[in-house]
Amino acid sequence: MIPRSFLDRVAEKESWEALASALPPGANSLPLFKVLALQQWLHLSDDELVAEIEDRASLRRFCGFHADESLTAAVAVREFRQQLGPGGSAALDAFLRRWPLHGAPPPLLSVVSPVYCAEEIVGEFVRNVRDVLEKITPAYEIILVEDGSDDGTWKHVEATCASDSRVKGVKLTRNFGQHQAITAGLEHARGEFVVVMDCDLQDDPAFIPSLYEKAREGHDVVLTARGDRAHGWIKNIFARFFASVLNDLAGGIPADAQVGGYSILSRRAVNAFRGVGDVHRHYLVIVRWLGFPIAHVPVVHRPRYRGNSSYSFWKLARHAIDGWISHSNRLLYTSVAMGFTFLFGSIAGTVLVVVLYFVQGFAQGWPSIVVLILICTGAILVSLGVLGIYVGKIFDQVRARPLYVVERTVNAADDAPSR
Repeated sequence: MIPRSFLDRVAEKESWEALASALPPGANSLPLFKVLALQQWLHLSDDELVAEIEDRASLRRFCGFHADESLTAAVAVREFRQQLGPGGSAALDAFLRRWPLHGAPPPLLSVVSPVYCAEEIVGEFVRNVRDVLEKITPAYEIILVEDGSDDGTWKHVEATCASDSRVKGVKLTRNFGQHQAITAGLEHARGEFVVVMDCDLQDDPAFIPSLYEKAREGHDVVLTARGDRAHGWIKNIFARFFASVLNDLAGGIPADAQVGGYSILSRRAVNAFRGVGDVHRHYLVIVRWLGFPIAHVPVVHRPRYRGNSSYSFWKLARHAIDGWISHSNRLLYTSVAMGFTFLFGSIAGTVLVVVLYFVQGFAQGWPSIVVLILICTGAILVSLGVLGIYVGKIFDQVRARPLYVVERTVNAADDAPSR
C-alpha cells in the first residue's frame, strides 16, 4: 500500500513540466509515466497494476485519471514502456531515486545474470526467464550486468529494459570479469531470494521453481548439480582438475566439478556474500566459505543457445590459478615442503657420495650434476613464483580499488556501491 500523504507530497513537489520534456510526445505520456512509477513502488504486473488503479481513487487521482474516465488498458502500458526509450528510462530512474517509498515491499525473486558479448542472446534469455517467473510471482526483477562488451550487447539490454521496468540493466565501465559482475548484480538485487545464472541459456530457467521451492524449505544456499556438462571434453577435464586441486588446497566443503554457478541464495546469504571484500574472487568458492548449509537440485545442462564462450584456455588457466591462490595459502607450505625435500635430498646425496668415495671410489658424472642443478633451479624458481603471486595478490588487495565501476543503469538505482 502507498500512503496517500506520500502521493500528495510527490504530486505537489515534483516538477512535472520539466519531467514531461524527457518523455515521448503525447497527451497520455505523463499519466502513463506515473503508472510506471506506481508499478515500481507496488511490484505488480501490468494487469494487476491496472486493476489496482481502478480500485483505488488515490492512485487514479495521482495518475491524472478522472473518476468517470476509462482507464488505459494494460497493453497501452506495455506499449508506452517500449516507446519510453533510454531518455525516458533515465527520467524514471531519477524520479524513483528522488521519491523512494520507504517500507515498500522488495520483490520476492531477483535473477542476476552477467552478460558479455551476448547481443544475440539477451532478448531470448529474458523471455525465457520472465515466462518462468510469471508463474511464481509478479514481484520479481531481472538484473542484467553488462560486463564491458565490445559489441551491441548494451543496446539490447536497454531495449529489453525499456519493454519491461522489472528488467534492470547495469553497465560496467569495462570488462571486470564474470565474478565481479555477479557481485555487482548481487549489490543491486533487492529480492528476498536471488537466483544467479549465466545468460547463455545452458542453465535452463525451467529449474528456477525447483530452486525456489528448495530455498523455501529453509536452505540459504541451493546449488545445481549437472549430470553431464554440455561443454567440450577438454573443458570438462579442466573443470574436474580445477575442482580436485581446489579441494586439496582449500579444504572445507569440497568442490564438485558437476556443481555450477546456477544457484539461489536467501537474502541472509546475499548480505553475507556482499560483506566479503576479496579482490580476487570466485563465486562458488566464496559461497561455500560462508558456511551456510548447502542443498542441491539436479538440473539438465543444455548446449549454448548461440555463439561461443568467451573463456579461452588461457583465461580458464588464469581463472584457475586465481581461484587456487586467492582462497588458500597452502601453496606456500607446499613450496616450503619442496625446499625441505631438496635440502634433505642434498644431505642424503652428500653422505652417499662420501661413503662411495671411500668404499669403491666415485666417478664424476657431469650429466647427473647438470640434472640436479636444473631440478634445484626449477624448484627455486617455482617457489619464488608462488611467493611472487601471493605478494601480487596482497598488493591488489591493499590498494583497495573497487571491484567494479558502474557506468550507467537502466530501471535500477545507481547508488549501489562500486566496491
